Amino acid sequence: MGKSSFFGPETISLHTGYQPDPSYGSRAVPVYQTTSYVFETVDDAAALFNIEKGGHIYSRITNPTVAVLEQRIAALEGGVGAICTASGMSALFVTFISLCSAGDHIVSASQIYGSTATLLKHTLKRFNIDCTFVSINDQKALKAAIQENTKLVFCESIGNPGLEVSNLPKISKISHQHGLPLVVDATFATPALCKPFDHGVDVVVHSVTKWMGGHGVAVGGVIVDGGAFDWGSSKKHPALTTPYEPFHGINFWEEFGPSALSMKIRAESMRDFGPAMSPHSAFLLLQGIETLSLRMNQHVKNALKLAKWLLEQSAVMWVNHPDLPENPTYEIAKELFPNGAGSMLCFGVKGGREGGAAFIDALKLSSNLANVGDSRTLVLHPASTTHSRLDDESMKASGTSPDLIRVSVGIESITDIINDFKIGLKAVDKATPQ
Repeated sequence: MGKSSFFGPETISLHTGYQPDPSYGSRAVPVYQTTSYVFETVDDAAALFNIEKGGHIYSRITNPTVAVLEQRIAALEGGVGAICTASGMSALFVTFISLCSAGDHIVSASQIYGSTATLLKHTLKRFNIDCTFVSINDQKALKAAIQENTKLVFCESIGNPGLEVSNLPKISKISHQHGLPLVVDATFATPALCKPFDHGVDVVVHSVTKWMGGHGVAVGGVIVDGGAFDWGSSKKHPALTTPYEPFHGINFWEEFGPSALSMKIRAESMRDFGPAMSPHSAFLLLQGIETLSLRMNQHVKNALKLAKWLLEQSAVMWVNHPDLPENPTYEIAKELFPNGAGSMLCFGVKGGREGGAAFIDALKLSSNLANVGDSRTLVLHPASTTHSRLDDESMKASGTSPDLIRVSVGIESITDIINDFKIGLKAVDKATPQ
């Protein structure tokens, strides 16, 4: 599924997975807005239900429009297959629940998105799945956290919101030494900036809502199977390597080899939990995928220019972006992100939370909202929103502080973005007089 006859990501984004419609010649991918599909014969239906052949049964499991998006993302990442879901969070949940059972354990980076932290710390606990959070680049801490019942290691390629870059080669090496797959949320990078599978990652998850979609009009998630992990040798995941009763004892590893995980997710989690992406959402997200490389170039340029400008402003106390030498993970960022480490930056202004609120409330161009990866510039105060459910200790561990302002830098004119931030900083000066 992830194989493409095209080399360049720009071409893959436009052409992989679709040929013009043979009936009507539609150049654009059609929206197959249907719940189900007519079978040729009763035997044909039986073969589809028994996974003896490929095809569509019901749009909770597969859909032709969604399939094009899946094939393009799999090809961009270099994976063997991809499964789109209704949201980034559903993609994470499906991944975790497909690799873990009651009584199992996960090791996760502490610097991650607030809702992901809540899922791992609280929601999965109700399934009797525990999680230990560690400073993911601390190799000793990572090794010490791995237990006999650990089933996977999880991190974000660029932590949200602290922007710590995960040392994927070293983390994957430790994971594999313990027979564990490394699952990475690569939302902040996209395949335009980083290829996690080239650095030992086994499963990549994205919120396609963000930069891939790029326009803030549709929610979606994706799970990409790298196909390189040896599930048979690991012995940690019997659900993939032993007979699966609901499908007449099929063994996913023996039957599908490198695609075992993605086939299990399709056959089990999409069927049983039903987090399907709608065809209309897939169509909207495909429009974003088509210009991904072009947009990411502009995002990265604007982010670095804005970060350097902020460093020179008297009302700004600190600035964080992985491409700034001040970032503690600057060296690994240069290695993993040769074309720039994304368009997220964080900074703090004088006056702490009050100064930050004054800054955000004064902006005219930038939007104060709980999303990232839009073509427009977005700002947020995480301690009041995305990470507000965390206790003080967890918030600190996540890289969030009361004065932190998170910026998703858009593709507008950098001059207009800077002029807008000048308005915000003037408001900070008024709210926090010397």
